[in-house]
Amino acid sequence: MQVQLRYEGMEGHPRADAWLHRFLLAAWPDGEWMRTILLSVSRPLAVTWNSRGRGDRDARFHRAIMLLAIDEIHRLGSSLLESENPLELRFGMDTHTALVEAANETGKDCEYQERRRRDLFCRAVHPPEGLTDPTSHDATGRTSRLACETICTLPDSRFLCSGFMHVAMFMPVRWPPYPQLGPRVCDAGHDDLIMNEEAKCIPGGHSCWHRVLDLGVATTRPIEPPLALLEAIDFLSVVWNEKFKTGRLMQSLGTAPPGSLMLPCSSRDEFKSRLSDLSDIFKMFAIDDSLLSDPKAIKKDQTWNRIKEVAKNHLPAAEADRVEAAADRLRWIVAMRTGLQHGAISQDTRKAAAAIGLQWPATDWSAAWDHVRGVALEDLRELRQAIDIP
Repeated sequence: MQVQLRYEGMEGHPRADAWLHRFLLAAWPDGEWMRTILLSVSRPLAVTWNSRGRGDRDARFHRAIMLLAIDEIHRLGSSLLESENPLELRFGMDTHTALVEAANETGKDCEYQERRRRDLFCRAVHPPEGLTDPTSHDATGRTSRLACETICTLPDSRFLCSGFMHVAMFMPVRWPPYPQLGPRVCDAGHDDLIMNEEAKCIPGGHSCWHRVLDLGVATTRPIEPPLALLEAIDFLSVVWNEKFKTGRLMQSLGTAPPGSLMLPCSSRDEFKSRLSDLSDIFKMFAIDDSLLSDPKAIKKDQTWNRIKEVAKNHLPAAEADRVEAAADRLRWIVAMRTGLQHGAISQDTRKAAAAIGLQWPATDWSAAWDHVRGVALEDLRELRQAIDIP
Protein backbone atom coordinates (compact mmCIF):
# COMPACT_ATOMS: atom_id res chain seq x y z
CA MET A 1 0.00 0.00 0.00
CA GLN A 2 1.33 3.42 -0.95
CA VAL A 3 0.92 6.63 1.05
CA GLN A 4 2.57 10.04 0.88
CA LEU A 5 4.59 11.74 3.58
CA ARG A 6 4.59 15.54 3.81
CA TYR A 7 6.74 17.85 5.91
CA GLU A 8 4.88 20.70 7.60
CA GLY A 9 7.79 22.39 9.37
CA MET A 10 9.26 22.82 12.85
CA GLU A 11 7.80 24.36 16.00
CA GLY A 12 8.63 24.62 19.67
CA HIS A 13 7.36 21.88 21.95
CA PRO A 14 4.70 22.94 24.52
CA ARG A 15 6.94 21.56 27.27
CA ALA A 16 9.75 23.82 25.99
CA ASP A 17 12.27 21.01 26.26
CA ALA A 18 12.20 19.91 22.61
CA TRP A 19 11.57 20.99 19.05
CA LEU A 20 8.83 19.34 17.02
CA HIS A 21 9.08 18.52 13.33
CA ARG A 22 5.58 17.92 12.00
CA PHE A 23 4.92 15.38 9.24
CA LEU A 24 1.58 14.41 7.73
CA LEU A 25 0.72 10.98 6.37
CA ALA A 26 -1.83 11.12 3.55
CA ALA A 27 -3.41 8.79 1.05
CA TRP A 28 -1.71 8.49 -2.33
CA PRO A 29 -2.54 9.90 -4.79
CA ASP A 30 -5.71 11.68 -3.54
CA GLY A 31 -3.96 13.34 -0.58
CA GLU A 32 -6.63 12.70 2.08
CA TRP A 33 -5.20 13.10 5.60
CA MET A 34 -4.50 9.87 7.46
CA ARG A 35 -2.26 10.63 10.44
CA THR A 36 0.02 13.26 11.97
CA ILE A 37 3.60 12.27 12.86
CA LEU A 38 5.49 14.44 15.33
CA LEU A 39 9.26 14.14 15.52
CA SER A 40 10.42 15.40 18.91
CA VAL A 41 14.08 16.48 18.98
CA SER A 42 15.23 17.08 22.55
CA ARG A 43 16.73 20.46 23.30
CA PRO A 44 19.83 18.91 24.95
CA LEU A 45 20.51 17.00 21.74
CA ALA A 46 20.19 20.15 19.64
CA VAL A 47 22.37 22.17 22.03
CA THR A 48 25.04 19.47 22.04
CA TRP A 49 25.16 19.46 18.26
CA ASN A 50 25.16 23.26 17.95
CA SER A 51 28.13 23.49 20.32
CA ARG A 52 30.31 21.55 17.91
CA GLY A 53 31.28 24.78 16.16
CA ARG A 54 30.75 23.91 12.47
CA GLY A 55 29.78 26.84 10.30
CA ASP A 56 27.24 24.73 8.38
CA ARG A 57 26.02 22.90 11.46
CA ASP A 58 22.35 23.97 11.17
CA ALA A 59 22.00 22.62 7.62
CA ARG A 60 23.88 19.42 8.47
CA PHE A 61 21.83 18.92 11.64
CA HIS A 62 18.56 19.34 9.70
CA ARG A 63 19.77 16.98 6.97
CA ALA A 64 20.72 14.33 9.52
CA ILE A 65 17.40 14.69 11.36
CA MET A 66 15.45 14.27 8.11
CA LEU A 67 17.47 11.22 7.04
CA LEU A 68 16.94 9.48 10.38
CA ALA A 69 13.26 10.45 10.54
CA ILE A 70 12.40 9.22 7.04
CA ASP A 71 14.31 6.00 7.68
CA GLU A 72 12.39 5.42 10.93
CA ILE A 73 9.03 6.16 9.28
CA HIS A 74 9.92 3.71 6.48
CA ARG A 75 10.78 1.09 9.11
CA LEU A 76 7.40 1.41 10.86
CA GLY A 77 5.67 0.31 7.65
CA SER A 78 2.01 -0.70 7.86
CA SER A 79 1.92 -0.13 11.64
CA LEU A 80 1.55 3.57 10.77
CA LEU A 81 -2.07 2.85 9.84
CA GLU A 82 -3.05 1.15 13.09
CA SER A 83 -4.32 4.38 14.66
CA GLU A 84 -5.45 7.90 13.74
CA ASN A 85 -3.88 9.37 16.88
CA PRO A 86 -0.75 11.52 16.41
CA LEU A 87 2.42 9.42 16.45
CA GLU A 88 5.37 10.96 18.29
CA LEU A 89 8.90 9.85 17.48
CA ARG A 90 11.49 10.95 20.01
CA PHE A 91 15.11 11.77 19.23
CA GLY A 92 17.04 12.24 22.47
CA MET A 93 20.64 11.90 23.58
CA ASP A 94 20.49 8.17 22.82
CA THR A 95 20.24 9.20 19.16
CA HIS A 96 23.37 11.34 19.34
CA THR A 97 25.79 8.81 17.83
CA ALA A 98 23.53 8.01 14.87
CA LEU A 99 22.89 11.71 14.35
CA VAL A 100 26.59 12.58 14.32
CA GLU A 101 27.28 9.79 11.83
CA ALA A 102 24.50 11.00 9.54
CA ALA A 103 25.57 14.65 9.84
CA ASN A 104 29.24 13.90 9.15
CA GLU A 105 28.39 11.83 6.11
CA THR A 106 29.56 13.67 3.01
CA GLY A 107 28.33 11.17 0.45
CA LYS A 108 25.20 11.48 -1.65
CA ASP A 109 22.91 8.63 -2.61
CA CYS A 110 21.71 8.89 -6.20
CA GLU A 111 19.36 6.43 -7.88
CA TYR A 112 20.86 7.33 -11.25
CA GLN A 113 24.35 6.14 -10.34
CA GLU A 114 25.41 2.78 -11.73
CA ARG A 115 28.60 0.93 -10.83
CA ARG A 116 30.10 -1.12 -13.66
CA ARG A 117 33.00 -3.08 -12.30
CA ARG A 118 35.26 -0.37 -10.84
CA ASP A 119 33.80 2.55 -12.81
CA LEU A 120 30.83 4.83 -12.03
CA PHE A 121 28.29 6.01 -14.60
CA CYS A 122 25.22 8.24 -14.65
CA ARG A 123 22.13 6.55 -16.10
CA ALA A 124 20.32 9.90 -16.55
CA VAL A 125 22.80 11.09 -19.19
CA HIS A 126 21.04 12.74 -22.13
CA PRO A 127 22.29 15.15 -24.80
CA PRO A 128 20.86 18.68 -24.55
CA GLU A 129 18.33 19.80 -27.15
CA GLY A 130 19.86 21.53 -30.14
CA LEU A 131 23.29 19.99 -29.62
CA THR A 132 25.29 20.88 -32.72
CA ASP A 133 28.53 19.17 -31.82
CA PRO A 134 27.96 15.56 -30.68
CA THR A 135 31.61 15.28 -29.71
CA SER A 136 31.05 17.82 -26.91
CA HIS A 137 28.77 15.43 -25.03
CA ASP A 138 29.93 12.26 -23.28
CA ALA A 139 27.06 9.87 -24.06
CA THR A 140 28.55 7.14 -21.87
CA GLY A 141 27.73 9.13 -18.70
CA ARG A 142 31.13 8.62 -17.09
CA THR A 143 31.26 10.27 -13.68
CA SER A 144 32.78 10.00 -10.20
CA ARG A 145 31.52 10.21 -6.63
CA LEU A 146 33.34 13.53 -6.17
CA ALA A 147 31.70 15.00 -9.27
CA CYS A 148 28.26 13.80 -8.23
CA GLU A 149 28.64 15.18 -4.70
CA THR A 150 30.26 18.54 -5.44
CA ILE A 151 29.19 19.52 -8.98
CA CYS A 152 25.83 17.87 -9.69
CA THR A 153 23.03 19.85 -7.98
CA LEU A 154 20.52 17.00 -7.88
CA PRO A 155 19.59 16.46 -4.18
CA ASP A 156 20.18 13.20 -2.33
CA SER A 157 17.73 10.50 -3.47
CA ARG A 158 17.00 9.51 0.12
CA PHE A 159 14.88 12.61 0.68
CA LEU A 160 14.40 14.03 -2.83
CA CYS A 161 10.73 14.81 -3.49
CA SER A 162 8.92 11.92 -5.18
CA GLY A 163 7.51 14.38 -7.71
CA PHE A 164 11.01 15.07 -9.11
CA MET A 165 11.33 12.91 -12.23
CA HIS A 166 12.52 12.51 -15.82
CA VAL A 167 15.96 13.94 -15.08
CA ALA A 168 18.29 14.58 -18.00
CA MET A 169 22.02 15.08 -17.29
CA PHE A 170 24.39 16.74 -19.73
CA MET A 171 27.94 15.40 -19.48
CA PRO A 172 30.41 17.74 -21.22
CA VAL A 173 33.48 16.04 -22.60
CA ARG A 174 36.05 17.18 -20.10
CA TRP A 175 38.26 15.61 -17.49
CA PRO A 176 37.55 15.19 -14.66
CA PRO A 177 33.77 14.66 -15.21
CA TYR A 178 31.54 17.71 -14.92
CA PRO A 179 27.84 16.57 -14.72
CA GLN A 180 25.32 19.33 -15.43
CA LEU A 181 21.67 18.99 -14.36
CA GLY A 182 19.45 19.50 -17.39
CA PRO A 183 15.69 19.37 -17.98
CA ARG A 184 13.48 17.68 -15.39
CA VAL A 185 9.75 17.31 -14.76
CA CYS A 186 7.62 17.85 -11.65
CA ASP A 187 4.88 15.25 -11.27
CA ALA A 188 2.70 17.91 -9.59
CA GLY A 189 3.31 20.51 -12.32
CA HIS A 190 5.67 22.78 -10.35
CA ASP A 191 8.26 22.77 -13.12
CA ASP A 192 9.24 26.37 -12.42
CA LEU A 193 10.35 25.38 -8.92
CA ILE A 194 12.42 22.35 -9.85
CA MET A 195 14.02 24.14 -12.80
CA ASN A 196 15.11 27.18 -10.78
CA GLU A 197 15.39 25.91 -7.19
CA GLU A 198 16.02 22.17 -7.41
CA ALA A 199 18.05 22.22 -4.19
CA LYS A 200 14.83 23.01 -2.28
CA CYS A 201 13.04 19.84 -3.42
CA ILE A 202 13.74 18.36 0.02
CA PRO A 203 11.91 18.47 3.38
CA GLY A 204 12.05 22.02 4.69
CA GLY A 205 12.44 23.42 1.17
CA HIS A 206 9.44 23.80 -1.12
CA SER A 207 6.12 23.38 0.72
CA CYS A 208 4.91 20.89 -1.93
CA TRP A 209 7.63 18.35 -0.97
CA HIS A 210 6.37 14.81 -0.43
CA ARG A 211 7.63 11.25 -0.38
CA VAL A 212 5.60 8.33 -1.66
CA LEU A 213 6.13 5.40 0.71
CA ASP A 214 5.40 1.76 0.05
CA LEU A 215 4.32 0.35 3.40
CA GLY A 216 5.34 -3.13 2.33
CA VAL A 217 1.89 -4.69 2.67
CA ALA A 218 1.71 -7.98 0.79
CA THR A 219 -0.95 -8.07 -1.92
CA THR A 220 -0.86 -11.56 -3.43
CA ARG A 221 -2.25 -14.81 -2.05
CA PRO A 222 -2.93 -18.26 -3.52
CA ILE A 223 -6.27 -18.33 -5.35
CA GLU A 224 -8.59 -20.91 -3.79
CA PRO A 225 -11.45 -22.77 -5.53
CA PRO A 226 -14.80 -20.87 -5.33
CA LEU A 227 -16.36 -23.55 -3.09
CA ALA A 228 -13.49 -23.57 -0.59
CA LEU A 229 -14.83 -20.65 1.48
CA LEU A 230 -18.28 -22.19 1.92
CA GLU A 231 -16.73 -25.56 2.75
CA ALA A 232 -14.52 -23.92 5.38
CA ILE A 233 -17.53 -22.25 7.02
CA ASP A 234 -19.46 -25.53 7.04
CA PHE A 235 -16.48 -27.50 8.37
CA LEU A 236 -15.94 -24.97 11.18
CA SER A 237 -19.64 -25.20 12.06
CA VAL A 238 -19.45 -29.00 12.38
CA VAL A 239 -16.26 -28.95 14.46
CA TRP A 240 -17.77 -26.29 16.73
CA ASN A 241 -20.70 -28.56 17.59
CA GLU A 242 -18.46 -31.57 18.13
CA LYS A 243 -16.32 -29.55 20.53
CA PHE A 244 -18.89 -27.62 22.53
CA LYS A 245 -22.09 -29.75 22.07
CA THR A 246 -24.29 -26.66 21.66
CA GLY A 247 -25.35 -27.14 18.05
CA ARG A 248 -23.74 -26.12 14.80
CA LEU A 249 -22.22 -22.67 14.58
CA MET A 250 -24.54 -22.15 11.61
CA GLN A 251 -27.72 -24.15 11.28
CA SER A 252 -27.95 -23.55 7.54
CA LEU A 253 -25.98 -21.65 4.94
CA GLY A 254 -29.11 -21.10 2.90
CA THR A 255 -28.74 -20.44 -0.82
CA ALA A 256 -28.72 -16.81 -1.92
CA PRO A 257 -25.99 -14.91 -0.02
CA PRO A 258 -23.59 -17.88 0.27
CA GLY A 259 -23.96 -18.64 -3.42
CA SER A 260 -22.82 -15.14 -4.32
CA LEU A 261 -19.46 -15.80 -2.63
CA MET A 262 -18.61 -18.18 -5.47
CA LEU A 263 -19.33 -15.61 -8.18
CA PRO A 264 -16.59 -13.56 -9.88
CA CYS A 265 -16.12 -9.90 -9.07
CA SER A 266 -15.47 -7.26 -11.74
CA SER A 267 -16.45 -3.91 -10.23
CA ARG A 268 -16.41 -1.88 -7.04
CA ASP A 269 -20.16 -2.44 -6.57
CA GLU A 270 -19.75 -6.20 -6.90
CA PHE A 271 -16.80 -6.13 -4.49
CA LYS A 272 -18.90 -4.23 -1.95
CA SER A 273 -21.77 -6.68 -2.46
CA ARG A 274 -19.51 -9.73 -1.88
CA LEU A 275 -18.15 -8.18 1.32
CA SER A 276 -21.69 -7.50 2.53
CA ASP A 277 -22.75 -11.10 1.87
CA LEU A 278 -19.71 -12.48 3.67
CA SER A 279 -20.26 -10.14 6.63
CA ASP A 280 -23.93 -11.20 6.79
CA ILE A 281 -22.88 -14.84 7.00
CA PHE A 282 -20.54 -14.05 9.88
CA LYS A 283 -23.44 -12.36 11.66
CA MET A 284 -25.39 -15.64 11.40
CA PHE A 285 -22.88 -17.45 13.60
CA ALA A 286 -24.77 -18.58 16.71
CA ILE A 287 -22.64 -18.71 19.87
CA ASP A 288 -24.65 -20.24 22.67
CA ASP A 289 -24.90 -18.14 25.85
CA SER A 290 -23.95 -21.13 27.99
CA LEU A 291 -20.38 -20.88 26.68
CA LEU A 292 -19.94 -17.30 27.93
CA SER A 293 -19.03 -16.10 31.41
CA ASP A 294 -21.49 -13.21 31.24
CA PRO A 295 -23.82 -13.51 28.22
CA LYS A 296 -25.34 -10.08 28.82
CA ALA A 297 -21.93 -8.40 28.57
CA ILE A 298 -21.40 -9.34 24.92
CA LYS A 299 -24.27 -8.75 22.49
CA LYS A 300 -25.25 -11.50 20.09
CA ASP A 301 -24.20 -9.44 17.05
CA GLN A 302 -20.63 -9.15 18.41
CA THR A 303 -19.64 -12.41 16.75
CA TRP A 304 -15.88 -12.21 17.10
CA ASN A 305 -15.90 -10.99 20.71
CA ARG A 306 -18.18 -13.90 21.64
CA ILE A 307 -15.95 -16.40 19.84
CA LYS A 308 -12.85 -15.03 21.60
CA GLU A 309 -14.63 -15.27 24.95
CA VAL A 310 -15.51 -18.92 24.27
CA ALA A 311 -11.90 -19.69 23.38
CA LYS A 312 -10.65 -17.97 26.51
CA ASN A 313 -13.05 -19.97 28.70
CA HIS A 314 -12.75 -23.39 27.10
CA LEU A 315 -9.42 -23.74 25.26
CA PRO A 316 -5.78 -23.87 26.39
CA ALA A 317 -4.00 -20.51 26.29
CA ALA A 318 -2.03 -21.24 23.10
CA GLU A 319 -5.16 -22.22 21.15
CA ALA A 320 -7.09 -19.28 22.61
CA ASP A 321 -4.40 -16.96 21.28
CA ARG A 322 -4.72 -18.50 17.81
CA VAL A 323 -8.48 -17.98 17.90
CA GLU A 324 -8.06 -14.36 19.00
CA ALA A 325 -5.60 -13.54 16.21
CA ALA A 326 -7.78 -15.16 13.53
CA ALA A 327 -10.96 -13.54 14.85
CA ASP A 328 -9.32 -10.11 14.83
CA ARG A 329 -8.32 -10.48 11.18
CA LEU A 330 -11.83 -11.61 10.23
CA ARG A 331 -13.17 -8.60 12.08
CA TRP A 332 -11.15 -6.37 9.71
CA ILE A 333 -13.08 -7.83 6.76
CA VAL A 334 -16.32 -6.72 8.37
CA ALA A 335 -14.73 -3.34 9.14
CA MET A 336 -13.81 -2.94 5.47
CA ARG A 337 -17.40 -3.56 4.48
CA THR A 338 -18.50 -0.90 6.96
CA GLY A 339 -15.81 1.50 5.73
CA LEU A 340 -16.91 1.14 2.11
CA GLN A 341 -20.33 2.41 3.11
CA HIS A 342 -18.60 5.74 3.85
CA GLY A 343 -16.56 5.80 0.65
CA ALA A 344 -13.76 3.87 -1.04
CA ILE A 345 -11.05 6.18 0.32
CA SER A 346 -12.38 6.52 3.86
CA GLN A 347 -9.90 6.15 6.71
CA ASP A 348 -11.67 2.98 7.93
CA THR A 349 -11.46 1.36 4.51
CA ARG A 350 -7.73 2.05 4.13
CA LYS A 351 -6.95 0.82 7.65
CA ALA A 352 -8.93 -2.39 7.10
CA ALA A 353 -7.25 -3.00 3.73
CA ALA A 354 -3.80 -2.55 5.28
CA ALA A 355 -4.68 -4.90 8.15
CA ILE A 356 -5.51 -7.76 5.78
CA GLY A 357 -2.64 -7.00 3.39
CA LEU A 358 -4.76 -5.71 0.51
CA GLN A 359 -3.39 -3.05 -1.86
CA TRP A 360 -5.75 -0.07 -1.71
CA PRO A 361 -7.25 1.64 -3.62
CA ALA A 362 -7.82 -1.51 -5.64
CA THR A 363 -7.16 -1.51 -9.37
CA ASP A 364 -8.20 -5.12 -10.04
CA TRP A 365 -11.50 -5.95 -8.32
CA SER A 366 -11.30 -9.63 -9.18
CA ALA A 367 -7.86 -9.93 -7.56
CA ALA A 368 -9.06 -7.87 -4.59
CA TRP A 369 -11.98 -10.21 -3.95
CA ASP A 370 -9.77 -13.27 -4.37
CA HIS A 371 -7.44 -11.77 -1.76
CA VAL A 372 -10.24 -11.09 0.75
CA ARG A 373 -11.68 -14.56 0.18
CA GLY A 374 -8.23 -16.05 0.71
CA VAL A 375 -7.74 -14.17 4.00
CA ALA A 376 -11.16 -15.30 5.25
CA LEU A 377 -10.48 -18.89 4.24
CA GLU A 378 -7.08 -18.93 5.95
CA ASP A 379 -8.47 -17.57 9.22
CA LEU A 380 -11.57 -19.79 9.23
CA ARG A 381 -9.23 -22.77 8.89
CA GLU A 382 -7.11 -21.39 11.71
CA LEU A 383 -10.21 -21.13 13.94
CA ARG A 384 -11.22 -24.68 13.14
CA GLN A 385 -7.74 -26.10 13.78
CA ALA A 386 -7.44 -24.28 17.09
CA ILE A 387 -10.84 -25.56 18.25
CA ASP A 388 -10.36 -29.10 16.94
CA ILE A 389 -7.97 -30.31 19.62
CA PRO A 390 -8.36 -33.40 21.84
